[in-house]
Amino acid sequence: MRSQLDTLTRNRADSLLSPDGRRLRKVLSFSGLTAYNTCPRKYEFWELQRQTERTSIDSPQSLGRIVHGLVDSADRETLSQLKSAVKSKQISRLKEDAVRKIADHLRRELNRISQPLYLTDAKHEFTLSNFDGTSGWLMLAKADVILERLNPRSRSRSLEIVEMKSSTRGRDQAIQQALLAAYTLAGALGLGRVPIWVLSPGMTAFQTAYLKSSPLPQIVADFRKVASKIEESFLRSEFIARPGAYCRNCPFREICSVGISL
Repeated sequence: MRSQLDTLTRNRADSLLSPDGRRLRKVLSFSGLTAYNTCPRKYEFWELQRQTERTSIDSPQSLGRIVHGLVDSADRETLSQLKSAVKSKQISRLKEDAVRKIADHLRRELNRISQPLYLTDAKHEFTLSNFDGTSGWLMLAKADVILERLNPRSRSRSLEIVEMKSSTRGRDQAIQQALLAAYTLAGALGLGRVPIWVLSPGMTAFQTAYLKSSPLPQIVADFRKVASKIEESFLRSEFIARPGAYCRNCPFREICSVGISL
């Protein structure tokens, strides 16, 4: 764990590390690299955290795990201390190095994608070819792909969920992980007009990026900007833990006690 965290922060984390690395995990989580919660279903992520500790951050698969998997049970006192640390700029250097590391990885992954990603079900077919696609709603969870369609005529804005199977194999699963990380980071940083919700309680396999309020072409345009804007957006933001932030429409808002706001 120590060597992985040193890689993530380019050896600038010594002042924040406790012997077992717990403090740094909490700082990274608080800093917006992951949204986490203190719900009773925390056990679902323990194994994911152990996998994260065993995986090199230099692999595309670990990118999503790093973003989503740095989970820890943080009490109110800890959150208060971290809030003070952010305000006093004590972890600004840590944030800068960690975000640039992830931004560089995202940039490489976005440039590496050269094959179309086809998502199909019985009634619809959607194609993502180098991020060019048609209108739709996507939720990526591990190697599974789910299409979410928002009915614009419904005043309740209810979601129709259609399960789908991906035609991708092998390394394309790593592309999905990179996309998932990009979606989550874009939402956490408030890029463009793509609010993205990280849903963790109740999800059995993996935390998912919940795309809402924007058709795919606009999402494509926004994601093109992620790599170039991620450092700028992150470094000028002050992250403050606040219950309910970004959560008004989240179906799990009643059992999730921590939100991260820009």
